[in-house]
Formats: sequence, structure tokens, C-alpha cells
Amino acid sequence: MVYDSARHVVVLVGTDAISMGTYEWDGTDWTRRTQPNDPAFHPYAALAYDSVRQLAVLFGGGFTSDTWEWDGSNWTQAFPPTSPAPRQAHRMVFDPFLQRVVLFGGEDQAGTYFGDIWLWDGSNWTQATTPSGPAPRIAFGMAMDDRWPHALLFGGATGQPGFVNDTWQLWSSQPPTATFATYGTGCAGTAGTPRLQVALGSRPIIGSDFPIEIDQLPILSFAVPFGVLGFDRTAWAGLPLPTDLGFVGMPGCQAWIDAQFNVGLVNAQGHATWHLAIPPLPYILGVTFYVQGYVFDFAANPGNAVVSNAGEALIGV
Repeated sequence: MVYDSARHVVVLVGTDAISMGTYEWDGTDWTRRTQPNDPAFHPYAALAYDSVRQLAVLFGGGFTSDTWEWDGSNWTQAFPPTSPAPRQAHRMVFDPFLQRVVLFGGEDQAGTYFGDIWLWDGSNWTQATTPSGPAPRIAFGMAMDDRWPHALLFGGATGQPGFVNDTWQLWSSQPPTATFATYGTGCAGTAGTPRLQVALGSRPIIGSDFPIEIDQLPILSFAVPFGVLGFDRTAWAGLPLPTDLGFVGMPGCQAWIDAQFNVGLVNAQGHATWHLAIPPLPYILGVTFYVQGYVFDFAANPGNAVVSNAGEALIGV
């Protein structure tokens, strides 16, 4: 079964001699869909729904290498120039990030298990390669989490006695590794030069809390620190970065980032922690942002504030 998100129905395809046929569930009742081109006998076939092309895609089953597509009215057989080997008991999902149907596993008529990966783009099958992957198998589970650019595979039978319980993720592309590094210098205030840093091992990992520390702050009730975030370290409001803040009464203090957002922090005896939440959104993987700390320090200069050094963060895994 698959869910047809364009027509808001669940599509069920029976593939053996007893249950062969196409049915749809609309939330109230099942309807048998009769059409002239039902796929022939395909037991243990795999089915996936291509939400971009709005078609259900069926491949293999009964040790065939047939490719069929269901548009809600009729089945059409495709004849691509390249196809996976005949198989059954494989699995397929649609990857919305790749915009491809992804096929893995299965077995041939001789009982040999497959561990290959294939991608269907609507006109041809292309074999994909990965540096590592699950052992060849059948009878496993595979699903796509649309929030993340990867399919999830669990368990199955690999030909050894019993079943396995390993978990694998197939990423659409190699996700970037989260990194953080400080750069630049702050300017001296009445308690020294504010310092921005993160705890050892802390990185901007997608879907996590990213704590940024700012210390060497004045221990005064009015010495309120701020965390500032931007997305550029080369220019800010038409000014090249870094730029000296002497024009606002803070000589010797440098703006290192294009300040776009700021958040007030708590000064806890000269130390502040900025808990920056990195959202669990796949499209921010690989985004770079920049941070810097500001703190009110009325005895430091006519501008009544000093700044810390800056940090460059790459959102990753």
C-alpha cells in the first residue's frame, strides 16, 4: 500500500493470483479499480508513491523486472533502457530530496539476496553506489522521513539463521559535519576583554541545543550581555567587515558580523550562556552563521559597551 497525496486515497495493489487487483481507500470505503492494464502476476513486488510526478510506481515481484505506474485511472508499463535484475521481496520508498524512487534488496529465483541500490526518475533506473551499506537481505522494513534527507532501513533476513536488527540510514547526499571556530578579537572593558567560546565538543548539530558561552563580563546589574547573530562576515549595512565601532563611541571595538538578530542574556557573575536552538529542518544543513557578544559597560567608553570576539558555525550532523 501507498498513500496518494494528490488524490487523498490509499492505494493497495494485490500481486498474487488470489488477491490480484487495485483497490483504493478514501477513509470510508474500499473501491476496486478496474482497468484494462492491471499488472500481471507479481507476488512480493514493491510499491512506492512518487509525490512529484503523482504516480504510484510498482517494480518486480514474481522474479520479474517489470516497472509499472498507476495514475489513478490506469496502469502503464514502462520500458526503461536499464532496469534492476529480476527480483522479489525488495523494498522501495520515494525520496523527495532526490526526487527519485529508491529500491533496495530482494532475491532472485536462485535464492540469491541483493544488496544493490537503484533510483527511478520516471524514465530510467540508475544504480547508485555508497561507501558502505547493509548486507544483502529480504523481509526488511524501509521508510522515508520527509523531514530529513535520508531513508531508514531496519532488520530483515540476510541468509544467516534468524533475522537481524540493524538500522541503516541512506542519505541523499553526504551531510556536512557541524563545525565551529572562533575568530577576531574583542575589546577591553572594566572586567577584561569579553570572550566568546563553546564547551569542548559542542557543535551546531541540526536539531540540537548549541550553547555559546560569553565570559569576562562586568559583575554589575546593568552590565546586560547580548548574543548577536548574522549570516555574513564580509559586509554589514554597506560597511566592510570587520569595521571599527569608534563612530558609535566604541573605539578599538570591532564588529565582526552583520548583526541581524540579537537576544538578551543573563549575566551570572560575569558569565552568560546563550542556548541557541538549531531547528530540525533539513534545508538548513550546510548553512553558515556567525555570532558575537556585546555587553553594556558604562565605564569602558563613550558608547557604554564592549564586544567579544566572533564565531563561525556550520550547521551539520
